[in-house]
Amino acid sequence: MAYLFVDKFQIALVLSGFLVSWVVVVIIYRLYLHPAAKFAGPRVAALTYFYEFYYDVWQGGQYTWKIRDLHKQYVKKVEKLCTRLEQKSYDTIKIVSITHAFVALTLDIISRVCFGYSYETLEPEEFAQQWYHDMSSASRGTNLVRHFPWVLQFVAWLPKRMTQAAVEGVLVAKKRRLDFVQRVTAVVERHAQGQKPPNDVFTVFDAMLDADVPHQEKSIARLSEEAQTTIAAGTLTTANALDATIYYLLSNSECLSRLREELHIAMPDPALMPSFVELERLPYLTAVVSEGLRLSKGVLHRLARVSPDVPYRHGNVVIPRGIAVSMSSISVLEHTGIFPDPHAFKPERWLPLDAPEVRQRRKSLIVFGGGSRMCVGLHLAWAELYLTVAAVVRRFGGRLSLHDVVFERDVKITVDGFNALPSHESKGLRVFVAAEIEKENAPARMTL
Repeated sequence: MAYLFVDKFQIALVLSGFLVSWVVVVIIYRLYLHPAAKFAGPRVAALTYFYEFYYDVWQGGQYTWKIRDLHKQYVKKVEKLCTRLEQKSYDTIKIVSITHAFVALTLDIISRVCFGYSYETLEPEEFAQQWYHDMSSASRGTNLVRHFPWVLQFVAWLPKRMTQAAVEGVLVAKKRRLDFVQRVTAVVERHAQGQKPPNDVFTVFDAMLDADVPHQEKSIARLSEEAQTTIAAGTLTTANALDATIYYLLSNSECLSRLREELHIAMPDPALMPSFVELERLPYLTAVVSEGLRLSKGVLHRLARVSPDVPYRHGNVVIPRGIAVSMSSISVLEHTGIFPDPHAFKPERWLPLDAPEVRQRRKSLIVFGGGSRMCVGLHLAWAELYLTVAAVVRRFGGRLSLHDVVFERDVKITVDGFNALPSHESKGLRVFVAAEIEKENAPARMTL
């Protein structure tokens, strides 16, 4: 028995030696011999992805800070939003979560674009409160899933000591994915029977099913993943941009007054909405929407790119093929050389629209990405932004005031959860909606 004990001990010692030697070799290779070793940055980041994991998961996302032809459908939803706000103005409690309202608007639009019917989240008293909570939680959980994709399969066995917000987000994502599977299955079955979409409207998934692509690209699993991505991308990002735009307008009376003057001329009757094309021609509205979009950050997370076949050069550095390189959009959107005083809301930086420096600056408004991976729904997002900001400001610009809004808590982007998110303590953007007869004497309710 003593011999066996010594033998096992010696084996363990030899294995430990091999393990230590392997770790040392890996450290030396990654720090000095790896093709990416000469890249600037913390040395611990060159050693292990757990450096990124620490900031993304443990620190809660801190590592980085045909569409126009659907105009009438957008307008109907925007009109519904305005109708609901008008109703709220005559309630006993006139406080509205404009955050939940904007999520309801964008969700109803993108669900119709995807499936041919709307989720109708503008109808409930609380708008899309639950959807916002679920999407925010799922977004905060993406950092954990990105580092450990298998978490979705084993979420029920995760230890309680893991970050609560991240675990909750994974559970929410799993619940929503099951919902998308059911909805996509219904679309596939309808399409297989030769039935047209509801109201014979264009839908993303009918277009996918009609596409000349291999059959495996049209599987329920694949289309369900597309549904999850499309609904999420078409809801929270645009709603966040609307949130930011309205917040900064209500916080800057001069900007709000100037925009109201422009819209009063363009929309003499506030109930008659101009087309998206007509609204695009309004210079100050365009400047306001662009600045609100910039400050909302869009998708904040680092979007990695890999050159699979050939190396490429950045300055004096040659980046070998197969090396993932990524950058957060915030590095550009807050670059002081491009956007002086980058944290300030200054629509004037986008005027005049045809000035050479403004044209150049617009190239740096990269909230929709760029190149072959540019957001496919950017025209839809622009239409929603123009139509919604124009309608809300024209009808309610003098009747809205911020209610218990603290910038650092409720608005400031502090979390990279793929989407740009405010703090965990955020109450969202809440506004007081005065009735038409009250607007002249509406009290100031803004808290900054």
